[in-house]
Amino acid sequence: KILFAMRLDQEFLNHKTYFFKLAYNLLGERQEAEDIIQEVWLKFLKIEHLEIKNIKNYLARMVVNQALDRLKELKKQREFYKGTWLPEPWLEEVISDDKSNEVPSLD
Repeated sequence: KILFAMRLDQEFLNHKTYFFKLAYNLLGERQEAEDIIQEVWLKFLKIEHLEIKNIKNYLARMVVNQALDRLKELKKQREFYKGTWLPEPWLEEVISDDKSNEVPSLD
């Protein structure tokens, strides 16, 4: 069981940048994206993992769903904000050279 937990941890860490990019592309805020990643990981630890065939895809779907839910909440909050909302700038140090973690373009 410990080896399985270590494998899950490693699988998550291997793709954390990819998950972050997914959340950031939807939310446009670094802190919100990091919060989503943390929430997803905590939820993932509580579920049964035996039926999951592809952990990366499963976690990616969880990240997207959680980010979309958060985006709905943020849009409601922004409806009452009188100023202009702009996404935070993307900081280059976050981007990795690992091509396996690239987020596909929506174009």
